[in-house]
Amino acid sequence: MVDHQVRVMTWNIWWRFGPRWRERQPGILSTINRFTPDVVALQEVWSAEGTTQAEQFATALGYHSTFAAPSHT
Repeated sequence: MVDHQVRVMTWNIWWRFGPRWRERQPGILSTINRFTPDVVALQEVWSAEGTTQAEQFATALGYHSTFAAPSHT
């Protein structure tokens, strides 16, 4: 039997806004890992110094990532 369900998670992770954004990272990773989605769509993801937050999360979780930069400057 083939399972035709796809588990999708979407989450606005609030970029680097607010206090202690670095301290939120382990909780975000833990939550994604706990729910084991097939696809994760993250909003307000940062990019800097040749990497992105999405790429760092994907690497830690064994996922692949794609990043789209904001259209405004």
